[in-house]
Amino acid sequence: MYNYCRRVVENFVIVPLVVIALAISKLLKAVFSILIYVLDYAFPILLQLMRIPLLAARLLGDGIELFLEGVVQCLPSSTGDVMAITKMHFVVALSPFENPKSS
Repeated sequence: MYNYCRRVVENFVIVPLVVIALAISKLLKAVFSILIYVLDYAFPILLQLMRIPLLAARLLGDGIELFLEGVVQCLPSSTGDVMAITKMHFVVALSPFENPKSS
């Protein structure tokens, strides 16, 4: 009789814990499935919204580069230094697959 009562008490503890765990599991699955659908629609929209600031940053960077190149050209230096700077600029601009000696 004592073992039977002990099993009943254990079931009073275990069964609600299992029910709570199953409820949390189903709730998390529902939340994640909703989140997946929301992100499926939001990601392309956010991608398009980020295109404008990234384009502005690129244009700003190009403008700063053009300005600095103009400043460097106005600085007094010998012809050899200017050629070295120009070659350095073009070597950096080449892709790793291009051979600078062949062009």
